[in-house]
Amino acid sequence: MPGFSLDEFSDRELMLVVHDLTEKIEPESWTTAWEVAQKVNLGEEGKRHVGIRFAWMRRYGVLEKDPGHPARWRLSAAGREMVAVAKHLSQAQREITKLSNGELVWVSHTLAGRFHRAPDAFANVTRREWQREIKRRGRS
Repeated sequence: MPGFSLDEFSDRELMLVVHDLTEKIEPESWTTAWEVAQKVNLGEEGKRHVGIRFAWMRRYGVLEKDPGHPARWRLSAAGREMVAVAKHLSQAQREITKLSNGELVWVSHTLAGRFHRAPDAFANVTRREWQREIKRRGRS
């Protein structure tokens, strides 16, 4: 396994997996890198890769580590907010996909301005989503 890069699995997707393993079972419960690696079919070797990614996501402000059990993780308040709004975005996402190419330029300008006012955790994940999609476009 070469790693567990942003190209292979976005932070957003990883937050949804953590949510499935924690919040859906019992609010504010914890999970481990091993449990997440198993959930996304990475096997035993994947535990290390997920743990490294979790450490970065903690620095970005979307995960928190259990102070009493350092191997356990859960979404931070910012991470929980990002996952919670996902359910309600389908209409907005449909409208964005209908934009003309010209409208896309102007909406992107508005989003970039909004990005600058976002708290760090939200700005970090937004930046990484853009980076991932820009890289994917280069491969297509």
